[in-house]
Amino acid sequence: HQADGTPGCWNSDPAVIYNKFIHPSRLSCINTGNQNSHDVGETHKVSLSWQATPDKMIYTTYSTGFRPGGGNRLAGSSPYKPDTLTNFELGWKTRWGSNFRWNAAVYYEKWKGVQYVVIPPGFQGAGVVVNAGDARVYGIETDLEWRPYEGLTLTASGALNDAKLA
Repeated sequence: HQADGTPGCWNSDPAVIYNKFIHPSRLSCINTGNQNSHDVGETHKVSLSWQATPDKMIYTTYSTGFRPGGGNRLAGSSPYKPDTLTNFELGWKTRWGSNFRWNAAVYYEKWKGVQYVVIPPGFQGAGVVVNAGDARVYGIETDLEWRPYEGLTLTASGALNDAKLA
């Protein structure tokens, strides 16, 4: 906003010959006002593994994630809040003989305050970050490797996620 409250930005670039005043529907302002943000967060990871045999291991992991909030680039938009993630995972890493390997994991994730970017039409890609609510994910992932003979390796991997906004 200008000092008189008019929405838009004054372009002080001397290379600009016309349109010194940039309307907010054209471009976003660099200084969008007082959107101070201060967040404190931490992340953790704890894993426990059991080597059942020399070539078969089972593990479990608990981990967390944190992203701070912040200010948005478009004038008049509110700051966004931090989001956090909590992950619970159970997996295995195995080798079967000298030519077959199978690894897999199942997991559950709780995501609070999901940060999501919305780009309004006409704003040339300048987006607004919003907190879209909470989500949860149930998932499984796996990868396989088979060497039927020297010089040939076949691999496969995949993941399935059931994600839902809460």
